[in-house]
Amino acid sequence: MASQIVQSPNDDRAYKAITLPNELEVLLISDKSTDKAAAALDVKVGSGSDPENYEGLAHFLEHMLFLGTKKYPHAGSYQAYINRHGGSHNAYTSFDNTNYFFNINADSLEPALDRFSQQFVAPTFTPKYVNREINAVHSEYSAKLKDDSRIYFSALKATLNPEHPYHNFSVGNLTTLSTRNNKDIRDVLIEFYDSHYSANQMKLVVLGKEPISQLEAWVSEKFSQIPNKNTSAPKFDMPMFKEGSLPSLLQVSPIMDKRTLSLTFPIPSTKKDYRSKPAYVLSNLIGHEGKGSLFASLKQQGLVESLSAGTGVDTGSEATFNITYRLTTKGLNEWKKIVAETFSYIELINQQGIDKRYFDEQKKMLSLAFEFKEKSEPMHYVSSLASTLQQVETADVLQASYLMDSFDPDGYKKILERLNQDNVQISLMAKSVETDKKTKWYNAPYSYRQISPELKAAFAPATKPYLQLPGKNQFIPENIEILKETAMPSPELLEESDGFSLWHYYDTSFGTPKANIYVNLRSPVANNTAKHAVLTSLFASMIKDELNEYSYPAYLAGLSYDLYSHIRGISIKIGGYSEKQPLLLEKILRTVKTLSLKQDRFDIYKEKMVRSLENAARQKPYQQTTTEIRKHLLKPQWTEKEKLQAISSISLNELDSFKDKLVSELEVVTLSSGNISRAGSLNIANIIQSWLLGSETNKVNVSRGKVARLPDNKSYSVELDIDHPDTGYTLYIQGKDKSYQEQARFLLLSQILSSPYYERIRTENQLGYIVFATNYSFLEVPAIGFIVQSPVATASQLEEETQQFLNEYTMQLETISQKEFDQHKAALLSRLFEKDNTLGEKSDRLWREIDRENYSFDTRKKLSKEINRLSPKNFTAFYKALVTSQGKKLLAYNTGKNIKAGADKNEQNTLSAYEELKTPALLWSFKKPFAQSAHTN
Repeated sequence: MASQIVQSPNDDRAYKAITLPNELEVLLISDKSTDKAAAALDVKVGSGSDPENYEGLAHFLEHMLFLGTKKYPHAGSYQAYINRHGGSHNAYTSFDNTNYFFNINADSLEPALDRFSQQFVAPTFTPKYVNREINAVHSEYSAKLKDDSRIYFSALKATLNPEHPYHNFSVGNLTTLSTRNNKDIRDVLIEFYDSHYSANQMKLVVLGKEPISQLEAWVSEKFSQIPNKNTSAPKFDMPMFKEGSLPSLLQVSPIMDKRTLSLTFPIPSTKKDYRSKPAYVLSNLIGHEGKGSLFASLKQQGLVESLSAGTGVDTGSEATFNITYRLTTKGLNEWKKIVAETFSYIELINQQGIDKRYFDEQKKMLSLAFEFKEKSEPMHYVSSLASTLQQVETADVLQASYLMDSFDPDGYKKILERLNQDNVQISLMAKSVETDKKTKWYNAPYSYRQISPELKAAFAPATKPYLQLPGKNQFIPENIEILKETAMPSPELLEESDGFSLWHYYDTSFGTPKANIYVNLRSPVANNTAKHAVLTSLFASMIKDELNEYSYPAYLAGLSYDLYSHIRGISIKIGGYSEKQPLLLEKILRTVKTLSLKQDRFDIYKEKMVRSLENAARQKPYQQTTTEIRKHLLKPQWTEKEKLQAISSISLNELDSFKDKLVSELEVVTLSSGNISRAGSLNIANIIQSWLLGSETNKVNVSRGKVARLPDNKSYSVELDIDHPDTGYTLYIQGKDKSYQEQARFLLLSQILSSPYYERIRTENQLGYIVFATNYSFLEVPAIGFIVQSPVATASQLEEETQQFLNEYTMQLETISQKEFDQHKAALLSRLFEKDNTLGEKSDRLWREIDRENYSFDTRKKLSKEINRLSPKNFTAFYKALVTSQGKKLLAYNTGKNIKAGADKNEQNTLSAYEELKTPALLWSFKKPFAQSAHTN
């Protein structure tokens, strides 16, 4: 494996690929400037290899591997070490691989690697944790019983070839992971581990600040002990769709009011084609959204809201090519027309062929993306590379996603031949479809039948003069010069006048010719009533709708934008190659100012918003309880009920009048950062002012959002009625003020409690899969949140366990050593000062500072000063006062439908410490609220 790794000219890290004596292939990365180290190990086995009748076993093994090794027997030692040293960890199980990864403070890599390696050298699979972790897997399964993506895939899998492993249930639950037939489930687990977890089927990636030689020594010492059993990677060469089953129609009824249409075509595997990417070329053509495109045509007819195209599952033998639409109401009724038009566009590609110019444009953009590649967050970087190593030549591992070596007409033809009416499964998901079956594990209503010759004939392609392949992309950058200007320590207020401020920050430290332009259009009428909040959101949606055909080529050329409504108005974000950003900005602002509203597009977006508001009541319990907290604390904030009531009477004329009112009173705040000069920023200012801040515009200052101050002597609760088998529980505890000292205390509190609360509620007591103790500040008001979704416990039980945990942890703090306390402080500081890996991350951080009006840009410095002042003594005193307080708490909860029977009386008694919160107005009536900035990012 002594390959020379091809790396980006913008990448200053050192790389080395080695193979250990046990055939474990390793990629070492030395980054002397990193503040985070990371490692990932990918095993070439996943749910596709689950033994018959033990579905979910690979996923269960992923869970069990964390829970103790011979060298580190305590179940939580790995997690605790990572947490105490500023890191995080996770893993995932896919169809054909399992990926384990972590990051940590750069100084703590070697001990973390030792703990990590032992999970693959000598895991104990401790018997006492087996049933507990089966419950955890079952909780994970239960939490997503009403998840529409799971519902859809359970129905899709039911239609696949029963001989193909992708047909099977992959998550696992109490049934599939039970001990039965005189065979202990732990024995089955160990047998699976011994059969598949072999060093020769693993890829390891380690990133640290140390020299390559040191990393190599550590890895050789710790990972050479992993046994090499000389196993072969599993192969899946059976057809995914049973012979003769296509073409077919699958109809699925979702939980939420969603409407999607998918065309799924089995095609040969594309994994080995990463150097030419034929599927990528085709997905860009079919998924194009510019003038003359398939999407533009269907959107013009009012049939679709979105389109995506590309490969789906790829087993190494076979793959799927998927074309997916979100439908309008009209599109649902005329879905056959959409299918026919899709085949007409595919036929157009067949007839005209793929112009090499289009290939050249994509090749150039991928080449530029690799040349100016920014660093990724270390943990996700190593995880992705470990997975990629399983699929590509070692020398290509960094550039595989960016390669486009050759124009490949034969490769395009091989895929295009499969995109036909005889080789497709059409999936229609909507509340109104006809169903006659239910899936085994998710109880998903569906129907499935082969498509008749008559229906297939209706999909025959026809010539459509309005359909065209993409023209030349005017946004392809020509000037990629990186400017040479004086480095700036922080943003400079370059221009300030009534209703306008321009911040400029030249920054080419990431080595790219890119910039970010952020524009916040603040208006006093944007969100002052529920109706205005709805109108602002509708206006933002219709601006994006109008711009889509124009902006899509810009997106393909590495120039993206976002536009969205928020608590004070509308924000615009432009990012990418700086050369043509003014062109895109001017088009956006012209549209904001002169948009001509159309009744048909208005009807579509109004109906879409109604569905979104109604679907909020179908979210997972923990999502609904966390949202409920936000509703009651932020002002101005409007409930779904208030918005639904407001939107019911809104007309196109009313939106037309409102948009003029919205832009007639404005405060505009702008940040330009990156590869942009002062003159370039002043040009941006001129464009903004000429379109938005003319003499007819009233320049105003828009007040910031507010957070309600909870009283010191009262706690409130609100019970939600949620149609879900699980209980949702969110306890919010607020700080006494918004000082940096109080913020520091709550940040350290979240750091210290997150791991033990998780271990107590999830690991020890098995009360749920979704468990968090987390920083829960709104704006800058400090708080901590305790969030659980449980398939077995009532809200009362979760409250009792949480309060018991908080009270008992007082004793832990009273005996905490200075060393352990300092470790937590160091971990928090490392998270606080985590390096910006990209210009976008840095720009976002500076934008937040501007939003909170901290023009010294030193929030992190001020917080770190207060964190360093904390001692075990003064922190314990703070903690005791917080835990014993009778106020400053807000609890949102439901008790799951499967748990509720017989629990009501108990609920009332246990939650009696909380006063029922009947209306949001109770909170706004408190004395002086916290004045805080609104979300603008």
